Amino acid sequence: MYVDVYIPGPKALERQDIEDAIADILGERVETVGAGSGLSMVNVDIEIFDSERSEDLLREIANTLHGLGVPLDTLLKVTDPDRQMTIAELVL
Repeated sequence: MYVDVYIPGPKALERQDIEDAIADILGERVETVGAGSGLSMVNVDIEIFDSERSEDLLREIANTLHGLGVPLDTLLKVTDPDRQMTIAELVL
């Protein structure tokens, strides 16, 4: 399963800081497989390896991003099955 994270707004965080936080908290259960940044958005592409725990891992990704201070309207686009949600829908 892949998750494309789209963080809106001016680049407040370095993309590498986001990737490092995800790796530190989620370890080998996920891997950052791509990323990009521009004037109006940062995106990070993540592969989730444990499909049986995908919902829990999505919540952990959302909580990690929220802890970094990204906007609550940050979008998560998920494959398998295709769907999308904001981190506001997932944070605890």
